[in-house]
Amino acid sequence: MSELAGLKYQVYLLTTQEAVERQERSLNLLRKVPSLSNVCILNSVRDVEDTRRGCFNAHKRWAKHMIDNDLDVAVVFEDDVFVNAEPEKIEDKCNESMVFLRSKAPRADVLFLGHMPLWRLTKLTANGGFVQCRYSTLTHAMLITRQFAEEVNQWEYTTGDH
Repeated sequence: MSELAGLKYQVYLLTTQEAVERQERSLNLLRKVPSLSNVCILNSVRDVEDTRRGCFNAHKRWAKHMIDNDLDVAVVFEDDVFVNAEPEKIEDKCNESMVFLRSKAPRADVLFLGHMPLWRLTKLTANGGFVQCRYSTLTHAMLITRQFAEEVNQWEYTTGDH
């Protein structure tokens, strides 16, 4: 558990027991960035019957862990995250992101740190690098507020509805 911009947060790495190489590559990346170096690995068993259910349950695990540990923010990475930036630039973006979430203007529950947009991007701040997207997929890194974690923790899995 760490604190940045007055917010208590935990960095989570979502992975499976089988993805050892991806897990190590991701950990090597995250440990180079001071604010991301304290990583909690949530290692799931692959759900061979329903991979979507497995993904859903992995995300519910960080939500529950976040609530149980009274955190303000979760920084969630998938084990296939890729960042093409220097650790200092990543550190700066982490700081900016935490300040942005703390400001709550505009209010956000999820801040995607990296994803493939499926819709036009819209800038949120006049001088910042924050954008929003109506739809996205392939999200590999995000910041989540406690409020949203509490909502996720109440969800039930139904195929095709998460």
